[in-house]
Amino acid sequence: MVHSGLPLELERDVFKLAALARPLSIPILIRVAWRVKQWVEPLLYRTLVIEDSPIDGIPCCDMDTFRRIAETKSPDFLADAVRNVMIGSWHHNHLQIILSVCLGIQSLFCSGAAYAPPAALEILPLRHLYCKLHSVFSLSADDACTRRFFAHLTHLRLYNNPEREDAARFAATLAQIPNLSHFAMRPLPAAYGQILDACTHLRVLVVLTTSMQVLRAEEHWALVDVRFVQMSPWRYKMDWKLGILTGDDFWARADAIVANRICGEVKGLFSFPGPTCKIRI
Repeated sequence: MVHSGLPLELERDVFKLAALARPLSIPILIRVAWRVKQWVEPLLYRTLVIEDSPIDGIPCCDMDTFRRIAETKSPDFLADAVRNVMIGSWHHNHLQIILSVCLGIQSLFCSGAAYAPPAALEILPLRHLYCKLHSVFSLSADDACTRRFFAHLTHLRLYNNPEREDAARFAATLAQIPNLSHFAMRPLPAAYGQILDACTHLRVLVVLTTSMQVLRAEEHWALVDVRFVQMSPWRYKMDWKLGILTGDDFWARADAIVANRICGEVKGLFSFPGPTCKIRI
């Protein structure tokens, strides 16, 4: 047995910090000693990226690899270990398999055309969700009250918007999500006032647009409500990774702008800097 000479608790913390800072190093750390394997192997599965396009710095696997993982690991292990999942444009049934096994997911990023079936989301303790509108909404406020996965949800980013005529119903539905503090959407001026008025508990409304043109509606709401933030998207998948590893994602940057507005340091629309990329371990 290999001994480092450090107290066991300190040695454990050192290895866990190293694993969290560099997830790709975990397969190497596992080989150091049996006790190290017990400490860091669960961290290998904390963030799963299940798609064809890898994200720099995070282990990536395809559906066949995930099936092998699910066959070799106990349901309790995966439920306890997996906290963050990015899923590519897989078949509907694949998503159900993943979500039925990884029962502890707190951040779920459904990229591209991936569809998150509401029934599969029900038992997850989701806090952050990135998906299409109809993955989670029927635009019924009563429906929002009855869905269990809304209970813990604090951050929601939708890739598409409701129709203009549904803006009021959409705002009413958002208002029924009890802990929703951060919401991001594509441009839909008809909905801004509805959402800000209905969602009094909302701390930030982020409008993500690739257009550099400042529209009158965006300019108006940025001046009358400090919670309104317009932002240019920055490499969505990389931003999600930075949020997981460092806490420095577009949500954090929007929070900083709102805080500066409250202090009177910033007025109106704001041009956001990129992430600082400092690893949080």
